[in-house]
Amino acid sequence: MQRSISYKNHINNTALLALFFLYESLSSVYYNLPPLFAVLLILFIYSIKNRNTVNLLYVCIALLIFEAQKGYIAFSSIIYAIILYKAIIINISHVTNCKSCIKLLIVLLSYPGYFLFLTLLSKIFILPMPQLNFNVIYYMIAEYILAVLFIA
Repeated sequence: MQRSISYKNHINNTALLALFFLYESLSSVYYNLPPLFAVLLILFIYSIKNRNTVNLLYVCIALLIFEAQKGYIAFSSIIYAIILYKAIIINISHVTNCKSCIKLLIVLLSYPGYFLFLTLLSKIFILPMPQLNFNVIYYMIAEYILAVLFIA
């Protein structure tokens, strides 16, 4: 059985993951580059909705790179994404079919919700408290624009 030359989904995902790794390194040096956490959450939720396990795996790897680069607790962003999907997004998607409204909700809940989730984990496991930067508002606006323009 031969692989079709036109089917390059895995190659594209691997290239995008390598590009994301490079971008994430740059975003830790240059603070005006958003870390694309909300975009990753949107891609995570769309991968679950579409039952695309390969894309879900690549997005999980990208979330782990995000956590490692920013110094957060391992697997906390994946757990937060699952909680966000199960608790909020499923209920909202039953009410509305507006994709840009759901993207806006995910972006609005991404950074503040993740900060609260990390604060809760810090209290439970007696870890240092996470720091919230005021660039988060800029990140949310930039990532919402990126999500609306580039994520179908």
